[in-house]
This record gives sequence, C-alpha cells and structure tokens, in this order.
Amino acid sequence: MGFVNKPKTVKGQETLDKIILEAERLFSEQGYYKTSVKEITKAAEVGIGTFYIYFKDKRSVYQAILTDYGHIIRKTIAENISQADTRIEAERIGIETFLNLVRTRPSMYNVIWQALYVDKKLFIDYYTTFSENYKKQIRAAQDKGEIIKSYDPEVLSYMLMGISNFIGLRYAMFDDKDDLDPILDDVMKVMVKGLYSKE
Repeated sequence: MGFVNKPKTVKGQETLDKIILEAERLFSEQGYYKTSVKEITKAAEVGIGTFYIYFKDKRSVYQAILTDYGHIIRKTIAENISQADTRIEAERIGIETFLNLVRTRPSMYNVIWQALYVDKKLFIDYYTTFSENYKKQIRAAQDKGEIIKSYDPEVLSYMLMGISNFIGLRYAMFDDKDDLDPILDDVMKVMVKGLYSKE
C-alpha cells in the first residue's frame, strides 16, 4: 500500500497497528471529518511526529483502513467458499461469512460508507474491486452452466453485492440478535426460484 510507510521492526508494526486501530474506532464513532490527527495520536498514545512516519495525512490512514477492510472481506470469503461444491452453496457461504464479519466489526459499515463523502473515487474503487472479483466467479459459474449465460456478470455482481449489503444492514448492523439460517434460507430461495409468482 503506497499510502502507508511500512515499519521495519516488530515494535514499529505494533505502533502502526495501534494508530490504525484507534483511527478506525474514531472514524466509526465520530466520523472522518470530526476526527483529527491529534485525536488519533492521543488515543494511540503516540506523538504526532510518529503518525507522520507512517502516514502522509489523515486521508492516508483512512485509505489504509478501507483497503484493509476490502482485503479481509475478500480473503475470508474466498477461504470459506473454497470447499463449496456448487455456486449456490458458495453464494450462501459467502453471504453468511460477510454477515458474521460485520457482526464482529460493525465499524465496517460506518467507515466504508463514509468514503462517499471523504473521496467519491475511493468509494467507487472499493465496490468496483469487489465487482471485478465477483464477475470472475460468475463467469466461471456460467461456463459450468450453473448461472444463465445470457445474464450480464457486472449486473449480477452488483445485484448480489446489494443483497449482501442490505441484508447485512438489517441483520448485522440494525439488530444482530436474529438467527441467520432462516434469513439465508429466504435469500437463497429467492435466488434459486425467483421473486415473482408464475400464476
């Protein structure tokens, strides 16, 4: 990541991790624009000069967090769906993995969606990267005959991301007490059988 100066020692990595952790917490709790570098360094118990060893500015640490979120989500989903036998099974596991991730790190929604106001290009790039990865999986499933080949992979990628994002909002951010199994059952029924009655 070009916006982070990577440390060369274990102690340096620990310091960097503290800065990122506190920046993430503050961005989530009070927003990007209401958070200052001074507040981040105070919370991380480091000097302001130490912050600038690793980051050019506040936007750089925000971008590091955003990039890390994307990497964690994609990597965790990829690991969990690797043993799936079908695309349908992989889709369910992927959605469940995403919901469990945001349940354990609810700050993800707060921080990610702020990108729309911090820098619209960051927001676009974040979801475009997800779409590009999704499209590869969709095309592979189309080649196997699991997904109808005439459907546009890009349209499908954003539809499926939309399902995950808004199911996540309701059942991971608004309220995380619900059992995910019946929710996932309904989502998968709609995906497999369609939405509208054929009568």
